[in-house]
Amino acid sequence: MTEEMSRGKPPTTYASATTTIAPLNRSSDLSVKFRTVPEFKEIMDFVERAGIDPKTLDAIVPFPTGQVDFTFDERASAVEANRRINERKDQGESLPAHRLYVSDMTKVYLNWVPGLMTDECIKDYFEKHHGKISRLEHQKNPLGIRNGTTKIMLARDDLERYPIRSYVTINTARIYVKYYGQTQTCGFCNEAGHLFRQCPVRNTKKNAMEVNQKESTRQQSAHENADKENESRESPEQETRNTTVQQETQPTDTKPAENPGSTAQQETQPTENKPVENPGQTDVTLKENKQSEQSAEQTTMKPLKHQRNNNATKRNLERHESDEIKSPTRKAVNLSTEPMITNTGPKSSLKH
Repeated sequence: MTEEMSRGKPPTTYASATTTIAPLNRSSDLSVKFRTVPEFKEIMDFVERAGIDPKTLDAIVPFPTGQVDFTFDERASAVEANRRINERKDQGESLPAHRLYVSDMTKVYLNWVPGLMTDECIKDYFEKHHGKISRLEHQKNPLGIRNGTTKIMLARDDLERYPIRSYVTINTARIYVKYYGQTQTCGFCNEAGHLFRQCPVRNTKKNAMEVNQKESTRQQSAHENADKENESRESPEQETRNTTVQQETQPTDTKPAENPGSTAQQETQPTENKPVENPGQTDVTLKENKQSEQSAEQTTMKPLKHQRNNNATKRNLERHESDEIKSPTRKAVNLSTEPMITNTGPKSSLKH
């Protein structure tokens, strides 16, 4: 059991311990990569060929992978050694690969760059606000087309004096900037110390919008409730007026309107509606009803027919009288030509 655990304190973890330790400053270190693990004589031969002053070296640390780290007394000595090695390589001398742990130049990647944005526009902005650009290169996809990412090289000292935020605006175009050692800023307010989701400005505006929306909803519901209460609280005169209007609009007789067709059917139907027990009996009843209707029609038509016959007889008699008045001789002839029938015998003889 450790002393911290015996005192009741939680033990110090590896993660918490590493966060409390300041990072190692390796700005004065230069790394050289040999093909094989070099011996001391080969290392000193490289120092002589590169033009490095041994007096400026504080340490030479070889690794089993063939890497050798040179630690200088100051940053300027390391930068000078890097410059001399580059010069000898440019002259065609064969030297192993090398790099500064903390480069004198920093690669800055610009994302979301519009295709119509020119190199002069980018240089004008960064050289005005962050330092001189030593190199500018557009990245491309496998087809050789620009993909919207541009790499620029800026001096490390310039970036330390004039750091670049994560988002910059160039000619109304928003550019996302990223480089090693950058302090990231919020995507909403573009300030350091928090990210987009934890942005206090964004959350404040969002909360204000929510509060305003809730307040407007509450006021709207309050107005609706007030209107309902006003409608329910009507004056006595209005209530009596509404009652009078309702009584006038209501019909006096609630019986449904009679249909002439239905009345005729009710008259023809029998008074007693007995349930039908047998389908055959129903057919017989229908036939009887039909026969009774036909007989009723015949009885109603007989007087009319008899009256028409009487009228025709009267007209014939009138026509005959008028003919007699016009021609009396014809009547005499007719009377003379008619046979004389005499009844001389008894009724019994006539029968024989």
